[in-house]
Amino acid sequence: MSNILTQEEIDALLAASNLAEEGALAAPQSATANNSSSQQESPVVKRGARTSKRISLYDFRRPNKFSKDHMRHIQMIHDNFSRIYKPTLTFQLRTNAHLRLIYIEQHSYEEFLDLANNQTIYAILSFLKGRAILGIDIQTILVIIERLLGGEGSANLNRRELTDIEMSLFQRMLERIIASLTEAWGSILTSTPKVELIENNPQVIQIVSPNEIVIKLVIEIAIGEEYTGNITLCYPYVSLAPIIDDLGSYQWITSEIEKTFTQEDEAFIKRRIEKTKVPIIFELGKTTITLRDLLNLQIGDIIKLDKRATDNLPLKIGGKIKFLGQCGIIGKNLAGKIEEAIYPDSDDSYINRILDKENNRFLKEPD
Repeated sequence: MSNILTQEEIDALLAASNLAEEGALAAPQSATANNSSSQQESPVVKRGARTSKRISLYDFRRPNKFSKDHMRHIQMIHDNFSRIYKPTLTFQLRTNAHLRLIYIEQHSYEEFLDLANNQTIYAILSFLKGRAILGIDIQTILVIIERLLGGEGSANLNRRELTDIEMSLFQRMLERIIASLTEAWGSILTSTPKVELIENNPQVIQIVSPNEIVIKLVIEIAIGEEYTGNITLCYPYVSLAPIIDDLGSYQWITSEIEKTFTQEDEAFIKRRIEKTKVPIIFELGKTTITLRDLLNLQIGDIIKLDKRATDNLPLKIGGKIKFLGQCGIIGKNLAGKIEEAIYPDSDDSYINRILDKENNRFLKEPD
């Protein structure tokens, strides 16, 4: 057998090789076309495949019990609480105070405890048929108490445990906060929350099971221009369950009635005010005596006061000291002369108009 190929055999091998290459190239193209058509027809997205749709994770072991509607209404309630408690706190501290809700989310109670710290004092409240938690960090409490006692409320106060007196003041503070919170919940809250326990270690507070869903809110409280603290609230789902249906359908309607006063209305009110009778009293003086001397007082006894005959005496208008002056007699009547005004100057003040009209005249009191 000859090992040399003829020309016909060589041509046949080349032709067969070309056909094999063309078949190999055609097979991947057809496979790609089939895959693309199958991907378009199949509704199943394979794991790891990219998709244009946004996928959100959902934990079936811990479902969200509060709907978006519930969360929105709870947020509105506590925005209302911030507006209600702000003027009360401002009046107590004699400085500007601002409150605003900065955080609202639902967690498991175990997660709430993990995020809690020992630098916060927690009050356990009776809330409907369950319980709730109200927490204020110690630094904020100390700043508020210092302002209540006449201090500046410095933000550089050292964190420490509250004394018995400070704890008593803190309990009064809680009463005002709870009163504002009750007003914010309105008629949807069937009973007033009350403080059951005060604790500074969150790990010993077990109001529900660790897996129970709770809603956590954080309200920022700004005192003056230097200090900012937080108020934390925690409501378990079981505590809100009795009103959860009402909460979803509860409608908040805020109406503001604006009235425009005309010049005639202003003139009418001014005339009525000008005719108002105001008691005017000259205070001759004060002194302190013992109970024995008081019991032995008789007609004709002389009591020495703390004022000299030449001293200016306080003139009280409506129970408040507004002027200083001298007492005397005109004819058969007692009289008083105004020597000095001790109230802030104001062109619109009714008392100023009296002074301009009665300058250097006596205010007489009939017999």
